[in-house]
Amino acid sequence: MRPVLLLATAAALFAAFPQALRGGAIIAALLPVVLSVAFAVVVAGRPTGLCVLLGALAALAGSLAWPFAPGLGGAILLSLGYAERTTRIRTIRARTLHVILATASGATAGALSASYASSPLPVFSVATILCAVVALAPLLVVADDPRVAFLESAASRLGCPLAPALREATELLRASDVGVLDRETATQVASSWRSLQRLIEARLRLHGSPKSESAALVTRMLDRQITDHVASLVRAVAAAASVGAAEAGLDDTAIRDVHLRGEVLEEQSRAMLEVRTR
Repeated sequence: MRPVLLLATAAALFAAFPQALRGGAIIAALLPVVLSVAFAVVVAGRPTGLCVLLGALAALAGSLAWPFAPGLGGAILLSLGYAERTTRIRTIRARTLHVILATASGATAGALSASYASSPLPVFSVATILCAVVALAPLLVVADDPRVAFLESAASRLGCPLAPALREATELLRASDVGVLDRETATQVASSWRSLQRLIEARLRLHGSPKSESAALVTRMLDRQITDHVASLVRAVAAAASVGAAEAGLDDTAIRDVHLRGEVLEEQSRAMLEVRTR
């Protein structure tokens, strides 16, 4: 999920949602659904059936509540929009905090949007930006990468021999820092993750198909490719981290500068003492 894209989507949601409800029947019916589904998809990081369902429910319930209580409508929009992300938070306490933040920020943004809906365009634009910023409050609670839930589900469904490799990929996603990768390596790693996801999806489809000799051959091929992809990803991230650590260790410029400065100060101190003793 990209925060800038989420900010833009939230701004569009709270800018157009109250206006759409005042428009014609078609606009009032379609635009809230499109915006709510788009917001839920951006939060999830990828389009899924759950995101579409939650977005549609948010639009329906939010549209019913907004004319009477915009704060309640906004709370419904964000609590359901962030619902998929809530499932990716590990602890109950953090999940509770996430739900509270989503509900409170939605209520605040909804009330703010409704208060300035009839204001001049510059004022309404500023209010919309504030609504979008407030709507990002649930991001303060850390959630797992969307791919983590996918990998954990695949590991539990497929079992051995793929489960250990998929769990290793899960831990890699949780522990790795993309910032340590250079641009070229980051691009290659991202491409490899997408390829791995496609392979796992193909393996999941094959998992429920009737068994045959050709299916067994394809299954072994997919298992080998998935395992190789995970091993390559682990090796690439580990190598990038090692290179970064080595570069930090070899960069002794600061040490040399301090050492030279210390020598200069010692020379100055000795010279001052010699002048004084004379």
